Amino acid sequence: MNINQRQRSQKQRDTLQAEWDLRNEKLKQLRLALAIEAGAAVKFQLQQQIQAEETELKRLNDELDTIEQTLYTVNLVKSPTIEPAPDTPNLVKSPPIEPPPSPPIVVKSPIVPLKADYHQLRDLLEKKAWQEADQETVRIILQVAKRQKEGSLKAKDLKNFSCSDICMIDQLWIEASQYQFGFSVQRNIWFSVDGQPGKFDPPIFRNFGDSVGWRVNDDWLRHYTSLNFSQAAPKGHLPSLRFPHDEDGINWFGAWQDNFKGFLTLVEDCLSRSS
Repeated sequence: MNINQRQRSQKQRDTLQAEWDLRNEKLKQLRLALAIEAGAAVKFQLQQQIQAEETELKRLNDELDTIEQTLYTVNLVKSPTIEPAPDTPNLVKSPPIEPPPSPPIVVKSPIVPLKADYHQLRDLLEKKAWQEADQETVRIILQVAKRQKEGSLKAKDLKNFSCSDICMIDQLWIEASQYQFGFSVQRNIWFSVDGQPGKFDPPIFRNFGDSVGWRVNDDWLRHYTSLNFSQAAPKGHLPSLRFPHDEDGINWFGAWQDNFKGFLTLVEDCLSRSS
């Protein structure tokens, strides 16, 4: 392969990569639309579009892989060398050529039925109505856990959650807030204060509370209305995981802590699978 052929291959690779990025983003949006769409006819159309995009992404992956392998093979071909004269010092050896990175791989996620309707949450988040969206998130959580009447959660209730619901709530929050709020944002903050994946620790929870603004001047926010429902709130401030029944009880903090503890494990399990 001469220089011109190599340059053409590199240009073709860049063009295919750009197309892959665009189609992959479109596929994400189609999957999100399918998850929140209620109409059977529209769902069918979305499923057809998703299958078509997945087919195209696989084709692009195959083409990218072929080009990368070709370029890599060319890099490994040794150039003719000139032996130095006996009294000529050896030239410094060039470092070995590293193989180029492989193109991204599309992982086809199964379409799992959701246990709640997310239209209202999506609309509230699009309007930046953070407090109402936080309350709608709580309503959805209680609905999925079948605890609407009680207005609170118990650890055993979390078994009713599917990862599709957790990921849907998270995706709606992070997209509307530009990664300011959401479960995955809170998960990253938990790691940043030396928290272990899915493992609750009270001192770490205090540091986490300081970071996300749930603690102010060493005191936990007693009242739900004390939370900051603006875009200027600390990163990870929402969703708050505060439930209606917990607000009235004398053990409000214990209930809040238990909510976080339960979701810490659940979110870690779900998001680590999808990452």
